[in-house]
Amino acid sequence: MTKLEQLIIAVKEENLTKTQLEDYFKEVTELRVDIKMQRAVVKKEKALFMVKRDAGESISSRKEVWDASDTGQRLIDLDTYVTVTRDLLDSIRTRIYSLL
Repeated sequence: MTKLEQLIIAVKEENLTKTQLEDYFKEVTELRVDIKMQRAVVKKEKALFMVKRDAGESISSRKEVWDASDTGQRLIDLDTYVTVTRDLLDSIRTRIYSLL
């Protein structure tokens, strides 16, 4: 189970204190930063991959090859993780405010 999956399960607990929620908020924020850094590295790889297309090869064709590659699949995952962490942070923030 990934760290993100563990945090999602932990945050679903209904009886968390404000302090626990603040700790989870910090953890998810740090994880989101790590994910965005990984995403930046993969996006650079994608840029270099796209530039190396053969004469006559369309950009959309090259993009399909990229998306099907292991690294392309990793980028798809990272994009999803960025969205999930944003939603999780919004949820935690709402719960913290409800306890004030």
